[in-house]
Amino acid sequence: MDALYGGPAGPAGGGSLARNEARRPAAVCRTSSTIVAPPASARAIAPTRNQKGQLGRRMRHRTRTRPSGEGPSPVGPRSARMPPMAKPTQCGRCGRENDPSFAFCLDCGLALRPPTPAPPAPSAAAVCASCGEPLRAGFRFCGRCGAPAGATPARPAIGPSGTGVHAALPPRTPAPPPEPPPLPHPRSGGVRLAAVRTDGLPGATHALEPGEAVCGRTEGAIRIADDPTVSPRHARFTLRHGALSVEDLGSASGTFVRIRDPRRLAPGAEVRVGRQLLRLEPAARPRHPEPDAVRAWGSADAGHRFRLVQLLEGGGTGEVFPLREGANQIGRESGEVTFPADRYVSARHARVEVTAEAITLADLGSSNGTFVRISGPVELSPGDQLLVGAQLFRIEA
Repeated sequence: MDALYGGPAGPAGGGSLARNEARRPAAVCRTSSTIVAPPASARAIAPTRNQKGQLGRRMRHRTRTRPSGEGPSPVGPRSARMPPMAKPTQCGRCGRENDPSFAFCLDCGLALRPPTPAPPAPSAAAVCASCGEPLRAGFRFCGRCGAPAGATPARPAIGPSGTGVHAALPPRTPAPPPEPPPLPHPRSGGVRLAAVRTDGLPGATHALEPGEAVCGRTEGAIRIADDPTVSPRHARFTLRHGALSVEDLGSASGTFVRIRDPRRLAPGAEVRVGRQLLRLEPAARPRHPEPDAVRAWGSADAGHRFRLVQLLEGGGTGEVFPLREGANQIGRESGEVTFPADRYVSARHARVEVTAEAITLADLGSSNGTFVRISGPVELSPGDQLLVGAQLFRIEA
């Protein structure tokens, strides 16, 4: 038990330890990468320096002489792995050697590369060999005579005198340009009724012949079928001796003419401003009560004589605007009669002047104009505008 667990070893134990040490190879230190020699008893079997040199040469020889098909050897001469360097370009004027990538010499500036040849000049336009007509690019036949583009020119005729003078080709007369198609014009020199669309562009145009022309939704020569505010027989246009007039035929919505100059209004007159329809009415004047009579409570009477009443779709009434003596302005932003929500009303659209003698309506240069409903025949001139229902027309000549 003592010999097995570390007691004094006998002769047999000592021999076994020597053999084990002799078989142990040389160890390598992981920290310093140096070879640690085996014990003295095992040095007899370690390889000598010559044996190590022969082993190294044998390994290098195996690496260099690889079998064919396994690719180039990783170990070889440096010249076989590096591409050859381009030779420097020598200047023919000063003799300086320049880098092969340079286009000019660094010393004298001489061009080191041959000049690039200029592109060939464009050839003249091809001409037909038969008639001399210029041929368009890509055309295979002449557009005038139909001859092939690559046809051989015909042999010129010889003059009667035998002098070799070529017979001259007949002069080519250029074809006149095609006339533009005629524009759709109702009748040149006549009076026309042009519809104006909501975006301001011209719409349908109707020619007015001498005589009468009825405009309506279902009757007459001028039909406005898509406007429900147009009556079946709405208005009548009369053209006699070059004078044009319009007359309302008792329509529900009326016929309105745009005013150019101040127009006198009578009680009951209707005015269109933007999208608003206004009616002029006299203001009710209270009777003078007796001194002891009971009076209804309310605001003090300012003495207004007339008022403008807003008419709504369907026949109802909206706001009421009393008109004072003097100027009463109609607009979108300021004035006595305002419509802030109507973008078709200008900021300063029109003015109603109330005096003791008359009531006058004047346009203030508005964009969409001021229209007055007509009650009888009204003469029209070129440039006048009128409203038939919701349709705007313009007179043209």
